[in-house]
This record gives sequence, structure tokens and C-alpha cells, in this order.
Amino acid sequence: MAKTFNILVLPGDGIGPEVMAEAVKVLKAFETPQRKFELRQELIGGCSIDAHGKPLTDEVNQAALDSDAVLFAAVGGPKWDNQRCGLDGPEGGLLQLRKAMDVYANLRPCSSTSPSASIAKEFSPFKHNVIEGVDFVVVRENCGGAYFGRKIEEETYAMDEWGYYEAEIQRITRLSAEVALRHDPPWPLISLDKANVLASSRLWRRVVDKTMAAEYPQVKLVHQLADSASLILATNPRSLNGVILADNTFGDMISDQAGSIVGTLGVLPSASLNGLPGDKTLKTRPYGLYEPTHGSAPTIAGQNIANPVAMILCVALMFRYSLSMEDEARRVEDAVRKVLDSGLRTPDLGDPPKLTGSIASQSPQDEHPTRNRALSMSTQKPTTSSTPAMAPDDSIQQPRPGSCALRLENLEQKTSTKKRELMVSIAADICATFISIAKYSEDGTLQAQHTGVIDNVIQTIRDTDVKQRHLLDRQVHRLRKERNWIRKKYSRLVGQADALSRAYQTKMRKLRTSLRVAQADVARLQNEQEMLRACLRKNVIGEGASNEGLDGEFEVDEGEDADGEFEIVEVGDGAEEGHH
Repeated sequence: MAKTFNILVLPGDGIGPEVMAEAVKVLKAFETPQRKFELRQELIGGCSIDAHGKPLTDEVNQAALDSDAVLFAAVGGPKWDNQRCGLDGPEGGLLQLRKAMDVYANLRPCSSTSPSASIAKEFSPFKHNVIEGVDFVVVRENCGGAYFGRKIEEETYAMDEWGYYEAEIQRITRLSAEVALRHDPPWPLISLDKANVLASSRLWRRVVDKTMAAEYPQVKLVHQLADSASLILATNPRSLNGVILADNTFGDMISDQAGSIVGTLGVLPSASLNGLPGDKTLKTRPYGLYEPTHGSAPTIAGQNIANPVAMILCVALMFRYSLSMEDEARRVEDAVRKVLDSGLRTPDLGDPPKLTGSIASQSPQDEHPTRNRALSMSTQKPTTSSTPAMAPDDSIQQPRPGSCALRLENLEQKTSTKKRELMVSIAADICATFISIAKYSEDGTLQAQHTGVIDNVIQTIRDTDVKQRHLLDRQVHRLRKERNWIRKKYSRLVGQADALSRAYQTKMRKLRTSLRVAQADVARLQNEQEMLRACLRKNVIGEGASNEGLDGEFEVDEGEDADGEFEIVEVGDGAEEGHH
């Protein structure tokens, strides 16, 4: 009896339907009388918003939970950028689906030889001796952290809650360790965090330490700050060989940066899982969500020039992690490697002329005209010698001699958008030129003599790009030195300002103390003066009183002088003397 696998297919937006169509072709190629694939296609993301008003419906959510695996392509586009955001936007459909399936672990392998050593050698910005031997897998926590935390968004303030529970960290740690143990000898586990500044990272580090020491002592554990890991990945990526464990935010960043090893995200797949095959600790059925690392690329959607390699390799990961079809997974990966090593390229990996003769016309039975002339990436290498001549597309304007040069006038005065539109227009002329050449050639294909001039132009562009890159590198180095000098000078000025502020505060405290002492002295003197006056009034003032002094008698005049003070007159043998 044939075994049937239920696969949910979610093409999504942009180039999603185009790349998904090629992946389905590969999937169907592995059907046998004993094995069938039951495919169910549904909407997600922007197209679901247009049809149902939300990025993920309950029906699609339940279909994912009932399936053996989910193939997802891409969501999003400028059409919905200003309409929806967060969990209500196109990307929110994917986030909700991950949460519903509880696929908490995202696996993204990265190797200098996968999917093809020729791709890394041709497109990686690194020197070959730097990336040679690079082989690691990023395990990213997929259902927690800042992406799913509480959010506040106001006019002048915004906040994303970035938190984890111990159980969430434990399960992703265990899965990462199991991935490490699948290699002989076991791969090291490199855990990324920011424990020096983030409380959630300090909990992350403690739980990882505790779990690894108690359950996986045979696996080497290394803690690495996420920002320094990014620097290491850019300078010495081989030192990160192993399993890189990270939370949702840091994992998202480091896995995208890992695409620089190969040189493009267009050929890298990923798998989101709630456990590994054979995991007996799973309390639910195993779920797998497979998606390419690239986005929806709306600028090239509908042109059938998108690269389907990553989506096809997602089929291989699905075979490996959800359907227990390891041999079939290796066959898909080997086929993709052979096709890429043969030189077959989509425009993002090569020149449009190289595609001539490898574009398969769509069959009339296909009800989706947007998939016409999709790149065939089957397990057999396409041949160009027997391909019939292709008539030029009526939608492509035929070139006019010299038109490109005429349109380049006043190029410096054009905006960035206008420059891009101009380049797209010129590229269309170049494509039309090659189609015309192919049409009128003997066998309908382009030969080396036809494309040699363009190859020289492209090589010149690449050489110029390298020179400009070196120039920019020098400028960046100089600006960084200036920035560091400014930072040091700023730090010195801040230190001096702090010292002056402290001295000023100390001086002010002393002055305030002196002022309080002076005020106390003044108050004391005033009190003494009042007491003295009171004593004088008591001792010398009396109605008709006269007192005998030391040297004679005193007579007190009851009248006051002009200053309001009493006049004391001495009477006796001596002369009169007045005192105030």
C-alpha cells in the first residue's frame, strides 16, 4: 500500500509562486507507486490579506497542524508596507504560523561547499583561503524573544519586550546539542548572547551552562558575545565551525550574515522544527516548516528570473528532517550541485545571456501564466544544443543602435530612482539584442563569439567594482580612525568637564558652609547687641532716678537726643561730659 505524505504548500507573495512551482516539480519527481505526495496549496501573507483581511486564516493554521510538513516561499512587498505592520502585516502570518506549530528551532546550514563550491568561489566576498573549510549550522530560537514580546508604539516612544523563560532556553539548547552529537566527533556548541548588558542574556547563559553540564558534558561549550561573533564571522569564519546557538534576534542577524560565506542568500534553505527525527521526548507530533532564506523580491516578481535553488533545497531538508528520506535528500543536493557546477545560472548569479537555451516554455495546461518560462532545475543537466529557436518576447522593445548611449546623457543629474529605471531599461535592450541574435542564428542558441564582447564589459565592471571597493575600504578605515580620535577627545573633554563640575560643587559647598557660619555670627552679635541694650535700659533708665558712679554721681536726663539715645550727664566735682 502506498504511503501518502500530506504537504501544505504556501507560495506567498512576490517571487514565491515562481520558485515554489520549481520545488513542486522536484518533489513530484520522487513519487513512486509506494510513495505519494498529497499537496494542498493555501494563501499566506499579503495575498491572504487581500483575500481574507488577515495574513493567516484559522483554516490555513489548522491545515499546517494536520500536515506532515509545510513548504513556505516568501511574503511581503511594498504594497502592504504602509497598510499593515507587526503581526498584522504579511510577515506576521509567518510569525503566527511558527508560533502555532511551535517550531521553536530554526536550522540554517552554512558551508563553503554547499550548495556548490563554485558558487562560493565565484560570488563570496571573502578570499577562497578564508572560507575554505567553513562548515557550521545556525540554530536560532524561533518562537520567543523580542519578536513575540509585548510591544508599545507611541509617537515619541516605542518598546519591545525581550524575554525568555528557562524552559524555552532549555529545549533549544537540547536540540542544538543533539545536532552537535550527530557529527563524529561531536561539533562544539557556540552560544551567542549579550550577557554583559542584557538580563535575558544572563539567564540564557546560566540555563545553557546548567543544561549542557548536566545532560551533554561530552559536547564542548563556548560562550561568545553576539557582536564579537559577527566580527569573527567576517574575519575568521572557520573558528565558528560547529553549532551556533542564538536567540531569535541574534540568530536572525548572524544567520543572514552567514549568507556572505556563499555570497548570496538566494541559494540557502532553512528548516524550522519542534524536534529532531527520533526524538522520543516530543509530546506532540513532529512539525517542520521549510523556507528559503531570501525574501519576496517584488522588483523581479512575475519575470520568471528568480533563483529557485533555495526553495528546491528546502525540499531536501524536508526529506531529511520530516519524511525520513535521507537518500532522496542527498540526491536533490547532489543534483543542485551538478547543475550549478555546470555553469547554469539565474540572473542573480550570472549574466542573462547564459540563460538562453535553458528556459523551458510553459505547457499550455498550466493555469498560472506568471510561471511561464520558469527555470527548470531538475535532476538532469539542461541541454542547449537541441533547444528550438525562441521568438523574441513581444513585450520587450527591440533595441535601437546607440539608444543606450543617448539615454546616458545628463546621468549625473538624475536621481537614484531614475538611474535605476534607466539601467532596467538598458538591460531590457540588451536582453532583446541577445534574443534577436539567438533568433537569427543557425541553431537558435548563443555561442561564445556572440557574448564575448559583453563578457569583456562585465569583467571591466567587476574590475572597476573591486577598485572602488578598495578605495571605499581605505576611506572607511580613515573615517574610523577619525571617529576613534574624536571619541577619545570627546572622552577627555567629558572627563575635564566632570572634574570642573566636581571642583565647582566642592567650592560651592565650602562657600555655603562659610556663609552659614557668617550668618550664625551675625545672628549671635545681633543677640548680644540686643542684650546689651536691654541691660543699659534696665540699669540706667528710671523715672527720676539717679545713681552714684565710680567717680561721682550721674544724672539722667529724661529727654532723648536726636538719635533717640539717652544723654548721661556727670555731676560732681569734675566738668560736665556728655556721652552717647
